Amino acid sequence: DYDNVDFDTYLRGDVNQKTYHSDIYSRIRFMNEWGRMIALAPQKTAWLRYEDMQSSPEASLKKACSFFEISGVDDSLISRIVAE
Repeated sequence: DYDNVDFDTYLRGDVNQKTYHSDIYSRIRFMNEWGRMIALAPQKTAWLRYEDMQSSPEASLKKACSFFEISGVDDSLISRIVAE
């Protein structure tokens, strides 16, 4: 129950993983693992942030298509996709 927990208790987390799905430390570990994965295999990973998708949807879509090697996607198609 996240509604009745104070911030200090949430930050300390639940070591038994029975009360909370995660705490701030597990979130940081999760992000660090992705950082290590990107460093180990940069050709197999793509860093695509939500913020970038919101601010530059065309560039983000181009990056995703390039990463997944999707051919035949030109600028006009990307513009139409983003406009919808």
